[in-house]
This record gives sequence, structure tokens and C-alpha cells, in this order.
Amino acid sequence: MAVLTYSEIQNLALDRAQANVTTDAPFSSAEIARFINDAYADVWEIAGGSVKLADSATAWASTATAVGTIQGALSDINEVLHIYAVSSAALQSIACTTNSTTTVTSSALFGSVTIGMLVSGSGIPAGAVVTAVASTSSLTISKAATSGTTPTLVFTKIVDAAELDRVEYAQLLHYRGVQGYGTYANPKICSVERASTETATGVNLFRLDYWPGVTGFYFPISYIPQFTPIDSATITTPDVNDLESRDISLLTAARMCPLIGRAEFVPSILADVSSRTAATLERKMQALMSGDQDK
Repeated sequence: MAVLTYSEIQNLALDRAQANVTTDAPFSSAEIARFINDAYADVWEIAGGSVKLADSATAWASTATAVGTIQGALSDINEVLHIYAVSSAALQSIACTTNSTTTVTSSALFGSVTIGMLVSGSGIPAGAVVTAVASTSSLTISKAATSGTTPTLVFTKIVDAAELDRVEYAQLLHYRGVQGYGTYANPKICSVERASTETATGVNLFRLDYWPGVTGFYFPISYIPQFTPIDSATITTPDVNDLESRDISLLTAARMCPLIGRAEFVPSILADVSSRTAATLERKMQALMSGDQDK
């Protein structure tokens, strides 16, 4: 079973509630969206959020500096889990042909290109990597080229990847300010802080500080994103697995039923919720009723 889309979640919820959007008030599109996203927020929290990977160009708005401070570019980060320091060495420059898709071709020059290499050059979005090599003349990249031209592209092999140790910012400042710790060619420790801002565009952007402040490195991350609502047109698929997407439909239906005089349907609907979601909701309800915050 695939992950249900917004429209499939809505249809299943309406079926279980035996509701009709044209006759059962207050089921306007806005009301249904609120019910679905309330349920989605519960399921997403129970699931713990999905871990995402972001390459350095996606995660950060600036490159490595001798100071050891770079600014964040992602505004949807809830928690950064891992930070890696990656050095790179350009493999070679290859004359290629792009056609505004993820397919790149050449005159049999891709013999040394392998999956995972970074791709850069005219018309190639930042952070693009090789995802498949069909032959020495054709390969696939992760982000579609923005034009159909014949650029010279650089294929970069990633080497020397190492996870940085996370420390408090004060400890990192201590290392920066004290001499005698030796000289290192690679970054060793880092601190991630949410940057202070007074502008809307800067809200929830993180800053990475690392020591020692050496250049020539990239900093890909793995992170848990913030909750993002879904809708019928833009973001149509929840960031959960297939079973959890079905739970969203059931919880949505359970919210609808009392509003249209069908509260008696709720027990049978909730009986079909997956065991993990049901157990967590039961613990939360017990904590709410008893005032026991430890639950």
C-alpha cells in the first residue's frame, strides 16, 4: 500500500464518517484541510518525524571560511542530528550535453564517473549529484538542468567524510581562543545554534560554527524537519509511511463524526487505527485526564 495523498486521505475520511461535503456542514474545503492537518500533526509527532539528508549547498548559504562560521539556508529544520565534514577533489572536466532534464550525455567520456559524484557547471542546480550511469555516454543527475546546452561540467569525487563531534558553543569559542591545541587539516568539532533575527526571512535559520576553521570543506547534514501541512495542490503527500497515512484518514474521520451527529461511529473508526498510534494517543489522553506530565 502506497502512502495516501491528500485527496485519498480526504475521501477515506469522508467514507468512514459517512459524510457528504455538500450536505454535512461544516465540511468546507478549509474545514477538511484543518481536520486532516490536525490529524497529520498527531501522527507525525508520534512517528517522530522522518530523517532527511541535505547536501552542503542545500543546508548552508555560504561556504567554509577560515573563521569557521557559515550561515544556514534551510528554514524547515527542527533538529540537526548529524553534521559531516567532507573534502572534495575535482575528478575532471567533461564536455557534455544537457536537455533541461536529469539526463546528461557526452561523447563516451563518462568512463571514470560513478554514482554519488557532485556535478557542477552552467545550467546545473547546486547540489546535483550523479544518481545513475547508463553508459559511458549517458548518465542521470539528481536535479534537472535548467537549460539545453553543451557546457563543460565538473564531476567531483567526495573523499574524507567524517562526522563532527557536537559541543556547546562556549567550548568551541574556548578552542578558538586558546593556543597550543595543535594544527589539524580537518574540522574536528562543531556547534549549531539558531540565529537571532528581526526579519521574517531569517526565522529558523541555523548557524554552523566549527573548529579548526579550515577551508576546502563541505558540510552535509541529516536532520528532522519541522511539521509542514499538506494540501490538495502544493504539498499533497504527508511525510509518513503508508500505514501512518491511513491513520491520518481515520483520525480525521473521528474528528468529523461528532460534528454531524455520528459520534457513535468513533469507537469503530479508532479501532482500526494502527497499534502504535492508538497506544500513544491513549497515553496522551490518560496524561491529559490525570494531569500526569510524565506520560
